[in-house]
Amino acid sequence: MGLLQDRVTVSPTPAAAPFYYLTLPMWLTLELREWRRKAGDVDDTEHVLISKLDRLVSPGAADRLLQGVVRGTSLEWVQFGNLRDTAATHVTGNTNDPLRASAQLGHAEAPSIATVHYIDPEGYIRPAVDNVVAMESLRPSKVEQKWNLTAA
Repeated sequence: MGLLQDRVTVSPTPAAAPFYYLTLPMWLTLELREWRRKAGDVDDTEHVLISKLDRLVSPGAADRLLQGVVRGTSLEWVQFGNLRDTAATHVTGNTNDPLRASAQLGHAEAPSIATVHYIDPEGYIRPAVDNVVAMESLRPSKVEQKWNLTAA
C-alpha cells in the first residue's frame, strides 16, 4: 500500500485487478502525510506498516498491537474488522449504494460480500422512499385512458 496524493494504491490480491486506488478521507490523508513527514525520505510506494525487521507487519502482530493499545479503555471492543464494518456501513448509509461500499473495501465484484459480512443493516438511517411522481402514472383515470377500459 502506497500513498499517492489523496489516494492509496493497493497491491494485487486474487480478488482485485492488478492494482486499484482507494480515495481516502481528508483526515486520513493528513495523518498519513504526517507519518511520511516524520518517517523522513520515504518513497511514495513505501508500505505504511513495516516492522523493525523491515518486513510487512503481519495481521496477527497488528491485531496484538491494537489489542494492547485498547486494553483497559472504553475501546476494548475495537478490532481491525470493526473498522471495515464501520467504513462499509457508513458509505452505504451516506450513498445508499452497497456497491460503492464494496469497492471501498477493495472488493472487485458485486456488493454481496460487503452486504453479507460488513454492512450493518441497522447501522444507518435509510431515507424515506419517495416515488410519488413515478406512482402517479398508476392513477386509475390515467390507466383507463391508456388502456381504454370502458365497458362495452
